[in-house]
Amino acid sequence: MSREHQIEGMPEAGLPGLTPSLSSDEHQLASMGYKQELSRRMKGFSNFAISFSIICILSGGINSLGQGISSVGGASIGIGWPIGCLISLLFALGMAQIASAYPTAGGLYHWGSVLGGRGWGWLTAWLNLIGLVTVLGAINVGTYFFVIGAFGKTLGLTDNIGTQAAFVISFTAIQAINALKRDDRGALVRFLGATVVLGLAFVFGMVNLISHLQFTGVYSAMFVAMWGMHVAHAVAVLLFLGYVLWRASQGRYTSNSYWSLEAATNLWHFLDIVWIVLFVVLYLV
Repeated sequence: MSREHQIEGMPEAGLPGLTPSLSSDEHQLASMGYKQELSRRMKGFSNFAISFSIICILSGGINSLGQGISSVGGASIGIGWPIGCLISLLFALGMAQIASAYPTAGGLYHWGSVLGGRGWGWLTAWLNLIGLVTVLGAINVGTYFFVIGAFGKTLGLTDNIGTQAAFVISFTAIQAINALKRDDRGALVRFLGATVVLGLAFVFGMVNLISHLQFTGVYSAMFVAMWGMHVAHAVAVLLFLGYVLWRASQGRYTSNSYWSLEAATNLWHFLDIVWIVLFVVLYLV
């Protein structure tokens, strides 16, 4: 929703001196006492696309389907989903009615402040943020278990701390670069720190896995050699990431100069690919 502000002293009938060049949206906002400040360039399909991406129907729906079928059965889909959709529709209609009266970018927390006061607005904002973080985390965890359950056996992936860390660490590395492109130094350091911690967990998982296996013969020697090289590679990349994290904490990177940061994250992406290849070679071939 575009960010508009109400103009003090403006008559409810609209803006004086409206010109025919104003769009229909601007005319409508002006009649409500608002002036449009941001351009509305998104068409109907673009608006649908971003909304469809936000609700994440594919991963969220797939996870909910499996949980519903395994816990309740067909009734969870045949009865539960239609009732849930109807309740969601009622909430959507109520929010649409409020949005038509208060068309501002603040959304929920602004509406809460207008209708109930600053306290309700503050509470609404935090509950909305906590809900978004929780839902995102739940979808990511559900997607992980779906991928492991559906493709883990084929790719040779098992559910252990190493796989979990490898699954998440690529996202934190990408977010670190995105934060730097926004010149957000705090987010850069936080995401890099999370990447290093997850990298340590990844190395611990690999070492713990090999320490519980018994090896005999030529295959065991090849297994240990390949696994050892992979661990050494991971440790080397971690040391590089630690150096990059230190430089980032000193403010050495800018949005125009970060080749070593990009090199470190690309090395870790390569490490993820090697992790999958090793599983296929050592367990399936």
